Amino acid sequence: MEDARESQVNPALTIGAIVATRYNRTKEAKDCVEQMRHAFPDTMLQTVVRESARLGEAFTYARTIVEHDPDGMGAVDYRAVAGELVERWGLSSPSREGEAATEGAR
Repeated sequence: MEDARESQVNPALTIGAIVATRYNRTKEAKDCVEQMRHAFPDTMLQTVVRESARLGEAFTYARTIVEHDPDGMGAVDYRAVAGELVERWGLSSPSREGEAATEGAR
């Protein structure tokens, strides 16, 4: 990002949000997320995307996780990310399906 600013490609470029992905329940992962939250308190999302074999499968088949495994934890987590961004940025409400998944992930 700094390179883009300095090269004048997009001097107004900012980071809107940071999301932790490939999260697992190890002490190292928890520590890393806590350090990120401490370093970027206004930017780091509360939602984390948990590690899942189904996420890798979706990528392999060139499908979104919502297409590949709509009820799996990867899809639920990404819907929660979307819901958090909608709320944070004051965007229009997510679809009913997105609302239900976001509520279930909290």
